[in-house]
Amino acid sequence: MGAELTFIQDSMIGRRKNRRRGVHLTATIVVDGESIDGVISDLSESGAKLALRGQERGGEKILLEVEDHRFEANIVWREAGAIGIAFDDDVPTAIVDGLAKLSRRTR
Repeated sequence: MGAELTFIQDSMIGRRKNRRRGVHLTATIVVDGESIDGVISDLSESGAKLALRGQERGGEKILLEVEDHRFEANIVWREAGAIGIAFDDDVPTAIVDGLAKLSRRTR
């Protein structure tokens, strides 16, 4: 696979429905009961991009844990050391904006 992206859905290609916020937030994804630490670098109401510190597997349903929030999501693309996820349900804008503000304070 290498640096080549593997797209599981085409919904991410060229047509984002929500504005992305550049962030730096420590997070954990839980896949089949296994926790993997990472950092969110890009966040919107509909999804996120994460750099991972562990080995992720393919196409699974995940739970994203960031601060005191938990979001169910699916991996929609992957490349070496990073994944893109789509949330099952859109995250309220107030929560996304709050996490983005928290990220700016902790940089």
